[in-house]
Amino acid sequence: RNHWDHFMDAVLRDSHLKERGSGWLQRLWTLHTEPTRHYHTVRHLQEIFEYFDVIVSTEAESYNLTPEQQSSIIFATYFHDAIYNPHSATNEEDSEILWRAFAKEMEFPEPMKEEVSQIILATKKHLVSSKNSLPLAIFLDLDLAVLAKDPHAYMAYAAMIRREYHFVPQATYCSKRAEILKDMANQKSIFGSPAFASNDSWNAKARRNLQLELAMLQQGKIPA
Repeated sequence: RNHWDHFMDAVLRDSHLKERGSGWLQRLWTLHTEPTRHYHTVRHLQEIFEYFDVIVSTEAESYNLTPEQQSSIIFATYFHDAIYNPHSATNEEDSEILWRAFAKEMEFPEPMKEEVSQIILATKKHLVSSKNSLPLAIFLDLDLAVLAKDPHAYMAYAAMIRREYHFVPQATYCSKRAEILKDMANQKSIFGSPAFASNDSWNAKARRNLQLELAMLQQGKIPA
């Protein structure tokens, strides 16, 4: 099944919203296929949806997500990084503004607007906290699941991030990227939702990959 159908399923329950929803779907597709993107593309969204399908089908009892919570995660997937300009420091805020415009036009209830906004803005720092709501904890883990891939796949991801920031001088990139990775690696748990956090191998794999890239960056090398 094409996971972009999630979007249509969620917004086209009312026929008078059909035309509006179709226009937004095309707009999001255009944004996520911008030529300046290498990692933050529709492939990234597809992976999130596939991980999400697995945890919904196999972790139903531990997550016990309501339909509304599932919808919040789905919309957060579409709109997080909808605005992605490597030169900007306000991508998350700008993406949240875009979500707000969409949610208003689709006549969504206020609780959903707030929950998705919170999720989008939380991707700026990706902090694991016991205060995070379940949908927020799940989404942050889905967004960072790439950290626990096998080393070859992780390094491919790291190389794509570098391509998005190709304009940053190598020494500066190594320094700034290392700061981000250290902050992640120093967290007690990299993942915060039940299935991810309780799986020691996920945290171990993520820490291994982060340390591998950190070692390269500290030597002035960047995955290619």
